[in-house]
Amino acid sequence: MKKENSPIEVGLIGRGTVGKGVEEWFDSKNAKKFNIKLNKIAVAHPEKHQDAIAPVTKDPYELIEDKGIKVVVELMGGIDPAYEYVSSALDNGKSVVTANKAVVATHMPDLYEKAEKNGVDLAYEASVGGGIRIVNSINTYEGEEIREIVGILNGTSNFILTEMGKGKTFNQALKMAREKGFAEADHSSDTGGHDAKYKLSILASLGFNTWFDPEKISTKGITDISNIDIDFAANHGRENGGRGHTIKQLAVARRLDDRIVDLYVSPALIRNDHPLASVRGEYNGILLNTQLGGLHQYSGKGAGQKPTASAVVADLIRVTDNWMTNLTDPYPSLDSGMQIADPGERMNAGYIRMDLLNQPGSLHEVSGIMSKQALNIANTSQRDRFEHQLGGDNFIPDIHTIYEAKSNSIDHALDNLRKSKKIHGKPVFIRIETPLSDV
Repeated sequence: MKKENSPIEVGLIGRGTVGKGVEEWFDSKNAKKFNIKLNKIAVAHPEKHQDAIAPVTKDPYELIEDKGIKVVVELMGGIDPAYEYVSSALDNGKSVVTANKAVVATHMPDLYEKAEKNGVDLAYEASVGGGIRIVNSINTYEGEEIREIVGILNGTSNFILTEMGKGKTFNQALKMAREKGFAEADHSSDTGGHDAKYKLSILASLGFNTWFDPEKISTKGITDISNIDIDFAANHGRENGGRGHTIKQLAVARRLDDRIVDLYVSPALIRNDHPLASVRGEYNGILLNTQLGGLHQYSGKGAGQKPTASAVVADLIRVTDNWMTNLTDPYPSLDSGMQIADPGERMNAGYIRMDLLNQPGSLHEVSGIMSKQALNIANTSQRDRFEHQLGGDNFIPDIHTIYEAKSNSIDHALDNLRKSKKIHGKPVFIRIETPLSDV
């Protein structure tokens, strides 16, 4: 039975970049068509928000406990106290719309249990992929097996790597990302892979119907990537007639069998004819490889005020419509019982880059260390134009491409290489991603 046609009142927690974008929608003629009203806004410093279109409060519980408010939109970010507010809103019988990937990924089972118990919605389309609408799309594949999810899920890292491909250093590209509003002062969540880790947890949990703790996902950022790597990637494979490679920060969920899923976030070389190679700048791209449908690609702006606000508004309209008709979205059972593969057993092809002392015997020592870990070297190259001096000695970037080997073996080799007096600094391993089966 449809409820009375009075405006559905909404409370907003957080009035940052995205919050203001949502507020702008409320102030437009489009909002009036859906009979939704912004009742109140909770912010940390009300005195700074006197231009808001609704009353402002410092206390989020004024929204959470207001019986007239039916939907709470949480856009403050972070896990604490955002989780407390989202949880309390559900307990108070309010549907919640959020863009908070960290809260959703970390507390998914608990939040769904509360939503189902109280007969309300938990909607989080904006938590992954901005305006791409990947969360609701992935739920439409419930009738078939998802085999792989491979994505570029962080626009900041993708922007930095794109600019490095044009010749900028990491620091120059990071500065540019900050100037454009793509990177925070503390960029570690983006460049360290943690933002992508939370997003991968959400997509994999929905795609494989099991909650995967984001803290158990193998995660590596892009801060070790240098212009030497960009140069190597561009030329790798061309000697055999290929089109070269590019480096992307990939988030991967790959079904190994009916019980095990391999999950990781890592920079990797992908061929220039890979579908994700053309995803540049602040854009996100996601590939789903499914049992019946094969390969599906989604792409678009993964962050920013308008794309994220677009996803929030889409959720808000659906959730309020559900409330009017006494319905809720279906809840995932998260009961398939799949497990995360042991990251140490993951098979990786890739290359090891190190600053090698340019003198006789250095290469022999490196080869011996790698041989002890049963690493099969496919090719060796030295980037002469990057040779440099340190303490009166000449060092040259030395790159060893290896065939597939276990992560544990590669890690042991890296530890031993780091201890060698023939090497300066930290050797770096970068994965060469195996193409999707349908690419």
